Amino acid sequence: MALAAEDQSDALLPAGPVARQWRGMYPARMVRFLFRLLATISLAVAVILSVLDATRSVAVSRLVLTPLGDTLKAAAPGMLENAHRAAERSWPFLWDTIVVHLLAAPGPLVFAVLALALYAIGHRPERRRDFAAD
Repeated sequence: MALAAEDQSDALLPAGPVARQWRGMYPARMVRFLFRLLATISLAVAVILSVLDATRSVAVSRLVLTPLGDTLKAAAPGMLENAHRAAERSWPFLWDTIVVHLLAAPGPLVFAVLALALYAIGHRPERRRDFAAD
C-alpha cells in the first residue's frame, strides 16, 4: 500500500502530540539552522581576518585593511581567474557591477555583513502571545 507524498514525509516524524506540533515546521527549522550555521562560519572568518589585519597593523604601526581580493589571491591563487572567466561567460554584468566592488572591500567587513545577513535570514521568529492566552 503506497502512501501519498505528504503521508511519506509525515511517516518520518515521531508519533504523538510532539509530532503534531512539528508537522509542517521541520523543513523550516532545518533551513533556519543552516542559515545560522553559515552565519557562524562567516563570522568566524571575519574574526580571523580581523586578527590578521590587526597583527599587520601593529607590525607596521598604521591601520592595515586588506582587501578581500588580496586575501583570496593569497589563499587560492587560481580561483579568482577561474571565477572571472566563468562569470564572463555566464553573467558579465555581475562581475563588473558587484564582484569587483566586493573584492576591493576589506575582507572582515564583507564577511561580517554576510554573517549579519545570514543570521537575519535564519533568525527564529518570536512567538506571538495573544492577550487572551496569558
